[in-house]
Amino acid sequence: MLEVAREGDQFVVVGDLAFAEQCAGSAYDLASDSAAHLRAQAEARFDEVQRLQELIEEGPDRIVVRPRYGRFGWPRANPGASAT
Repeated sequence: MLEVAREGDQFVVVGDLAFAEQCAGSAYDLASDSAAHLRAQAEARFDEVQRLQELIEEGPDRIVVRPRYGRFGWPRANPGASAT
């Protein structure tokens, strides 16, 4: 979900923190009580994302969050065509 790399004196987090938190929460909810080890792993991932968010708030100059993908651009229809 998330990747962390170091660039100089900054840490770069690649991915979507909100989506990572949502995925970990969903995994926790979907894991039944009989799959305690899966629930524990999902809870650990959720805690890691929350801790990362705290670290970003504490030192925003040291941690940069970048999306995994850039903006999706849609090709223009026919740029030479008239709009009639």
